[in-house]
Amino acid sequence: ASIPQLKGAIKELQDKGYDIPDYSDDPATDKERELHQRFSSVLGSAVNPVLREGNSDRRPSTAVKEHGKRNPHQMMQDWPEVSKTRVGHMTSGDFYGSEQAVTVAAGGSAAIEFVAGDGSVTVLKAEIPLVADEIIDCAVMNVKALRQFYADEMEEAKADDVLLSLHLKSTMMRVSDPIIFGHCVSVYYK
Repeated sequence: ASIPQLKGAIKELQDKGYDIPDYSDDPATDKERELHQRFSSVLGSAVNPVLREGNSDRRPSTAVKEHGKRNPHQMMQDWPEVSKTRVGHMTSGDFYGSEQAVTVAAGGSAAIEFVAGDGSVTVLKAEIPLVADEIIDCAVMNVKALRQFYADEMEEAKADDVLLSLHLKSTMMRVSDPIIFGHCVSVYYK
């Protein structure tokens, strides 16, 4: 989120009765600096693009599309049939395949927990307040499936004698992107 979006979200929540302090552009006290640091964690790409009210909308207008159809760029040609280029993607075990959403029937609270293979539970975040009709959503990446996907794609690229290029499209996933990339590097050097 941008700073104006953050301030707008804070004001909206304050208007609904939430006790949220104002964001200070120029923090002067220790408390303001601490709040500034906490608010900074949601600046940038941490907020879902749907909340950005169109900032992530990359669709061209109808006029631009029509101009492109009438005046095609020289580079826009049919893909050569002899090209070995292809795009690989996971077919299971990824965020897309595991995503689940539920509409909360009544207000309450939720927690985020990690359940290890041995059954032990680690609470990652306790007491997340929920309101009625709120939608909560989650998804996971299966690391074994991810690493197998990387290994298969690398093997296929080698067999086809083509360059392997990794493009992560985990939009708004600034925490997980480096981890997902790290698994690719790890599999490559295995």
